[in-house]
Amino acid sequence: MVLGVCRAILDHPGEIDDAFQATFLVLLRKAAGLPTGIPIYVDPQGLQDADQTMKSTSTIDLEGIPLRTTLALLLRQLHLGYKVEGGVLLITDLDYLNP
Repeated sequence: MVLGVCRAILDHPGEIDDAFQATFLVLLRKAAGLPTGIPIYVDPQGLQDADQTMKSTSTIDLEGIPLRTTLALLLRQLHLGYKVEGGVLLITDLDYLNP
């Protein structure tokens, strides 16, 4: 849905990707209950271990589910998870989070 809105409003592919990623990061912060300005780090090794990339997609319909739960369920589909560590929202492989 967000990507569709970005495509409808913007003309250039680079701008569409930037707007989509920025929106996604804002939603991640809200889902984790983090105030604006806390950095989000997506662990490249965690993505590789989960056989995912920054362009991997996941779709889930969770109407009425809190954003924090939605984020966890969405990432789990990609074998990823998150935790807040040192003031940073860390997104990485589930095996790293649950050794």
